[in-house]
Amino acid sequence: MQKKTRALGTLEDSSPEQLQVVARLRVELKDRLEQFPDLKTTWNLLRFCRARDFDYDRVKLMLENSFPLPVKAAGGVRTYDEAVEMIQLGRCHHTPACLQNNF
Repeated sequence: MQKKTRALGTLEDSSPEQLQVVARLRVELKDRLEQFPDLKTTWNLLRFCRARDFDYDRVKLMLENSFPLPVKAAGGVRTYDEAVEMIQLGRCHHTPACLQNNF
């Protein structure tokens, strides 16, 4: 069994097959990626591709389900007001009323 080649984080580290996946994503998701400049960077596209072993259909599905991304709560939501803001931006399925006992 041949071991899969994985990218190290740059286009130069990628195989020709992996480069094809990135190029295809750039073309097919161009309009969506234009709305989110942070996501269309090579580093982020490679990150999404590596997370799905450069399987084009799986990467495309993951990216399509990632839109829209109006906010990034990587540091967590620490207050009730922050949680309400996330809900209002559509980043959470909860309602403000169901969160009141959590903060």
